[in-house]
Amino acid sequence: LKKCLSLIDSQSKAKSAIKTTKDDLDKLVFKKIPNISESELKDLVVNAKWFHHIEKEVVQEIERMAHQLAGRVTILEERYSETLNELNKELKNYSSLVENHLKKMGVSCKTEAMHQLITGKKRLAGFDGKWNKIKMEKDSSLKARIGWQALTTNEYLEFGSFHLVTGTDFFNGRVNWSTCHFVDEWRFNQDRNIQLKEGDVLLTKDGTIGKVGYVDKLEFPATLNSGVFVIRPVGDAFNPLFLYYILSSRVFDDFLSKITAGSTIIHLYQKDFVTFEFDAPELDEQEKIAGVLQDLDVEISYLEKRLLKARGIKQGMMQELLTGRTRLR
Repeated sequence: LKKCLSLIDSQSKAKSAIKTTKDDLDKLVFKKIPNISESELKDLVVNAKWFHHIEKEVVQEIERMAHQLAGRVTILEERYSETLNELNKELKNYSSLVENHLKKMGVSCKTEAMHQLITGKKRLAGFDGKWNKIKMEKDSSLKARIGWQALTTNEYLEFGSFHLVTGTDFFNGRVNWSTCHFVDEWRFNQDRNIQLKEGDVLLTKDGTIGKVGYVDKLEFPATLNSGVFVIRPVGDAFNPLFLYYILSSRVFDDFLSKITAGSTIIHLYQKDFVTFEFDAPELDEQEKIAGVLQDLDVEISYLEKRLLKARGIKQGMMQELLTGRTRLR
């Protein structure tokens, strides 16, 4: 106990001595401050305080940039491990795959293949029945957002549970849901006729008229903005996907050219569209033709993407080689 008390007493004296020393040091510092020179001040602030911190930050930045450069070199090495000649061969190979796929169908391009199939100039195996006239006025249901229901841009939402589809959201014949805005639930429920369903065919009637979209899936409940028709068959009058390909063809392009000839204001009126008619086979052959064209779209699109990718790699490689940033071994 005596030893403990002795240690406590020593600790108290030590703390007192430290405090006294610190107070003496503070007095000396305060006494020195009015007499400190500019050079001494710079030395204290820059060299003693900031320089070490700046040096540390610079070293870290150099290490970060070196790491990025090392990663970039690795990427370039992997990307351009093939020679230019090898990439040229790959390009020719993909081009041949696209051409051969179309030649198997006896056509020279995708547009020609579609035109021959949907006009009956080329019949699929097992079908030889008569084609009949499909008239939009009696065989289709045509709906759109009517004028007084028009939305303002202030109602467009970035997030929500009800998609709003416009003509600018069509991409490669399908709705690009990632570009669609949203609307409130009451706007969605405002008109049941334009609430979209899988299998709906969409057609722009304002701005760029005749742009066609097919609803193959719904990510959220969706409605239409003004400027777009939704077209559905009356009963089993036609296959919707077959109609999509008809409206995407020069058969419909020729129709649009006739009704808009000489017009300064381009608009597709319902009274004009319902006069459109075309020949079509029985429903089972329509479905078969639509399925073939859809498969063709998927396969050709895949090959074309591979072809574009190979061309992009070749272009990038040539840029690297011409600028000397990549050297062949």
